[in-house]
Amino acid sequence: MALLEGSTARPRHILGGPSVASYVVPRVDGLIWIGTTVERGRWGTRPTPQGLWQCIDTARRVAPALLREEIVAVGAGLRPGTADDLPALGRVPGWRNLWVATGHLRLGIMLAPVTADLVAAAIEQEDAEVFPPAFSPGRFAADTGTA
Repeated sequence: MALLEGSTARPRHILGGPSVASYVVPRVDGLIWIGTTVERGRWGTRPTPQGLWQCIDTARRVAPALLREEIVAVGAGLRPGTADDLPALGRVPGWRNLWVATGHLRLGIMLAPVTADLVAAAIEQEDAEVFPPAFSPGRFAADTGTA
């Protein structure tokens, strides 16, 4: 991700588009956040040239005036994902009181409130059926051959 000064070219809304992998987010402190990128199989928290290029290219495509702003900071983070890119939500098979809500990848920060409400309700009602079967943590359980 890249953080830019927003003194001259500050957008008023989040910017993105169907053919743009990242997005531009104006922050309340006046800075502008550009992100996010996904570099599969990489576990470092230091930015790569490829990731920064994607951020700069996003600015070029959706808000070219941002290219005149100063870069304040760059960073990289890790996002929990799953092998099939779907979240894992619900009770862990074989455990009565172990529930998970993970694997949201890039959408975790946006889906956290609704996920928390759903998981809390499911735990309270002891009903994992509120989640689609495709999100079941059991889909990753090793087949033990027992029924």
